[in-house]
Amino acid sequence: QVEMSIHFNNKRLMEHCFKKGIKVTSYSPLGNPGFTEGKKSVLVNPTLLEISNRIGKTPGQVAIRYILDRGVVCIPKSTTPSRIKENMGALEFKLSPEDFVKLDNLDT
Repeated sequence: QVEMSIHFNNKRLMEHCFKKGIKVTSYSPLGNPGFTEGKKSVLVNPTLLEISNRIGKTPGQVAIRYILDRGVVCIPKSTTPSRIKENMGALEFKLSPEDFVKLDNLDT
């Protein structure tokens, strides 16, 4: 289980795990507010907002879908029933290859 988001995609670790047949589980797909070090929230990233507005999904749904489209199990944390339901909406669509690459390039 590793932290993963559009700002921290853990690409090298993912490549290693995939080569070894290790299934990866991601936590903090919406970012880790305790460790932002002055960075803005994942959910206000301009690229993420542009994609989410264009396809009619929330930024959270798109951020979660990005992780799922990488072939990773995703466990977003929420205790709010409406957010849990919203997060499940990430299962209802796939990102286009172009949008996936845009998000993949946001790794800091």
